[in-house]
Amino acid sequence: MKAARWTTALDNPLARPASAWWRRWWRRGVDEAAGLLATDALTGLPDREGLLAQALALQVRARQRDATRPMGLLLIEFDDTPALVAQHGVTVAESAVRALSMALRRGIRQGDLIGRWAAGAFMVVLPPLDPRDLRMIGERLRAVAQATELREGPQGSLIPISVHVGASSAPLDEPLSAALARSELALKNAAPRLGRGERVSVVLR
Repeated sequence: MKAARWTTALDNPLARPASAWWRRWWRRGVDEAAGLLATDALTGLPDREGLLAQALALQVRARQRDATRPMGLLLIEFDDTPALVAQHGVTVAESAVRALSMALRRGIRQGDLIGRWAAGAFMVVLPPLDPRDLRMIGERLRAVAQATELREGPQGSLIPISVHVGASSAPLDEPLSAALARSELALKNAAPRLGRGERVSVVLR
């Protein structure tokens, strides 16, 4: 009697029950590796490259679940990073970046992704949600940022932290790059030079 032969592991009936588990384990490992290999040294958050890898993986998973709602992007930036450096120095500015990163990390919801996008900017990637919630979440994170306390030295004066937010929806049927461009446009619309009243701008598809 000849022994059974299988051309691949998935042809083996004994291997099939583990195949789905293996794919989930492998995908999780890829996501974690992306975060570990592309980390911002100052904040410990994923850097731009690492966050993009995680965001693309989130988009793939959402498509596989046949999600109909779009993902969301929130680009959060200090009002005037050059002025912060000029007035208080590089060390204080770096402390402000670290303080804001910790505040935003505590303020995001479970399942949200966050990374350092640029010198004075952070990106938050939201899993599929109702686009009408983007402004509310952006306002809440802006309030979290502005409640962050930073002092210039142990007995120094309190340095206010203020930010503006650009938000965009990211439909699952389009490249993520299109939504990123909209979030950058929204950030420009929310820039402090355009007035202090409206600080969260939302651009939908």
